[in-house]
Amino acid sequence: MITQLTHEQEAQLSVYAEKWKQVALSTKPANRPEAERGVRLAYELVSLQIPKQIVWCDSPMAMFLEMDDTLTSVRPLIVQFFE
Repeated sequence: MITQLTHEQEAQLSVYAEKWKQVALSTKPANRPEAERGVRLAYELVSLQIPKQIVWCDSPMAMFLEMDDTLTSVRPLIVQFFE
C-alpha cells in the first residue's frame, strides 16, 4: 500500500489532474468494449458474479436518475479490496 508520494510523483499531480479533468469533460464516445472489459475485471477482482448484461446510459446523471434499488455498485468493494 502506498502511504506517501515521492517528490517526482507530487510534481506530476497537476499533469494527471488536468488529464482526468479533460477525460471527465470529454464528449467523445466511450470505448465500450474496453470499458465493459474493465467492468468485468472489477467484478472478477472482488469475486462477484460478472454481470450478464452491462447497461449503458446517456450520461452519469441519466444513470443516477434511472437507477433503481436493484442495481448494485461494485465500487465500494473495489475500494475495500485495495485498502
